[in-house]
Amino acid sequence: MFIDETLIVLEANGVRKLRILVVAPYPGLRDMFISIGQERDDLEIVAYEADLELGARLVSQLDEFEYDVIISRGGTAMLIRQATQLPVIEIMLSPYDLMGAMKLAETHPGKCAIVGFPNICKTAKVVRDILQHDIAIVEIDKITDAHHAIKCLAEDAFTVIVGDTISSSEAEKQGLKAVLITSSRESAIAAVEEAASFYQHIERMREQNEMLNQAIHLSGGEVVVFSEDIPIFSNIKKDKDFVLETTRRMNPFVIRNNRQVIFQKVGNRAVKFSGHLRQIDGKNHCIYLIQTVDRSEHHIIPGVYAISKENLPSGYFGLDVSYDSKLLHDIEHCRSSSLPVVVAGEGGTGKERVAKMLGSWRGKNYCIDFDELDNKGFAYLVENSDSFLLTNGNTVCFRNIQSVAEERLQKLLSYIESSRLHHRNRLIMTLTTNISDLHRKFAYRMFNSRMPCLTIKLPPLRERADDIPELIVAFLREINVVRGLNVLGCEQKGIELLKEFQWEYNLGQLKRVLSTLVSISKGSYISAQDVKRVLENEACKQTCTTAGFVSVNINHSMEEITQGILLAVLREEGMNQTRAAKRLGISRTTFWRMMQRGVN
Repeated sequence: MFIDETLIVLEANGVRKLRILVVAPYPGLRDMFISIGQERDDLEIVAYEADLELGARLVSQLDEFEYDVIISRGGTAMLIRQATQLPVIEIMLSPYDLMGAMKLAETHPGKCAIVGFPNICKTAKVVRDILQHDIAIVEIDKITDAHHAIKCLAEDAFTVIVGDTISSSEAEKQGLKAVLITSSRESAIAAVEEAASFYQHIERMREQNEMLNQAIHLSGGEVVVFSEDIPIFSNIKKDKDFVLETTRRMNPFVIRNNRQVIFQKVGNRAVKFSGHLRQIDGKNHCIYLIQTVDRSEHHIIPGVYAISKENLPSGYFGLDVSYDSKLLHDIEHCRSSSLPVVVAGEGGTGKERVAKMLGSWRGKNYCIDFDELDNKGFAYLVENSDSFLLTNGNTVCFRNIQSVAEERLQKLLSYIESSRLHHRNRLIMTLTTNISDLHRKFAYRMFNSRMPCLTIKLPPLRERADDIPELIVAFLREINVVRGLNVLGCEQKGIELLKEFQWEYNLGQLKRVLSTLVSISKGSYISAQDVKRVLENEACKQTCTTAGFVSVNINHSMEEITQGILLAVLREEGMNQTRAAKRLGISRTTFWRMMQRGVN
């Protein structure tokens, strides 16, 4: 039977207020929301006491248009979601709520168990692990499971049951002591705040959608929206397949950097692709605005990119604490100097990130990738009067200088000297190599012999295993933010396994492995067992290469063999996907997709 409703109506000078329906499973919780509502002047609350099916039936009988959001708890919230289209905010069970109930249960003699739905049991396991408690935890999926679960516990001499209203009422029916997990005032306030925040977010999204629709209608702009890797909206009419493929390739960079801007030649048009990241319902949404630009504004050259200031990082991977003082000093010294800088290291050590970090906030920032730059593009840069190399006060990054042919390198160096490019602009060069071979690299020797240069040497991860625990913390923090998770760390034995592993692909490989571990982790901490399994798979991928041959285990699947070959070629080509794809006779896009299948 329903308890009479309590209506809290608060005036706000005619401004429409948030309207919340609260369905509480016990009277004390209903009264708590009444008290909270009396302290607020920005919302109105209707509070009922009803539990489980009665709560769902109550909601189905009410006019949904009178409310903006519903707040309830546990199994009642789960049933209400099935009976309404309104958003349902669940009063979350905090560790303090559970610890209070466990403390109360200790006053009763006999064996004690916690019985509840997954949301209760998940928190209970965390609390049990932290407190090193030996209390039994029994998870149920349906309301009808409670009877059988508690009956089995009673037969096993358990006398005290801790749980929500479902478990508590069933325990009392079977003659056991029941301790109801009650929600604290803090949990109730948090639910109200979440409801208010959710409502404000929906209102903002509604306004943004209206603005976006108006902008598209008035400006005739072209827009592409991806949810994860699936295009969910597009009004592209011309060169649609090419535009969709280009924006799809941009997705990983937009997700990593929050935004990215590139210029691309599409047919006979020069097109600007502006990508922005938005998170909706825990999913990544990449939104792209496609604009045709005047060719005189930006000459399209394959392998030449303009780097927006928003993409310039303020710190090295955000992991400054994980690097020794000498390297940090070298980076800071180079930032304060106007001399050209060579950033050298193996693939995956973060050369491109350091190069961006050294970029200038005053002028423009350009990148020339010699793995992608063709003869026509090179000729334009050093011969055309419209080349941006003739402008002053910018930062120019020459990426992958180890790939430059000797004749072209001599021409480039002559151009730099004759045009005084290194005096008018900041020059940064990245070079992929083993640090011990650096001085044998022709490009490195030539740059240093023709002009004064500073050098930043990035050590491979296998030489700095002691940094791995801090790197794990930093990468997990980044992964948690992007994916909306809360993985706190890794078991100590797992950390030791990660420290002992030979990381051939360095930081990029470590981050990819941690991303995989987070995906398969079932708790707040990554287990050593999961680490061992994933690293064994990684060891298989690190295929031995000798004299141009790749050793293949014919007992592996075709996909594993293919991955081994891809990774072996990628390693021989200094982790450069463009050169690896060219060597294998496939497109860079195909190579990337094949690699992604292996990662997944």
